Amino acid sequence: MQDISTRTVQRIVRDATGLSPKSYARILQFHRALRLLRDHHMRPSEAASEAGYADQAHMTHALRDFGGLSPARLADVTLVTLGD
Repeated sequence: MQDISTRTVQRIVRDATGLSPKSYARILQFHRALRLLRDHHMRPSEAASEAGYADQAHMTHALRDFGGLSPARLADVTLVTLGD
């Protein structure tokens, strides 16, 4: 496989998603945390660790930024609205 530059990867991600790699990664991390809370019924501290957040507070902050609700409330709402 040929080596590609960081800039090329950034361009590929932006072209495919319309987002920067960092923004796209944050959204994926957000979705992972939601799935862990919703589907696996993990405690928030466990979901935060498993989803790659530094701690529960960082996950809670991210979930509020993206979803506007606390982790528990957001997990309840997504049971109805987030399709798989």
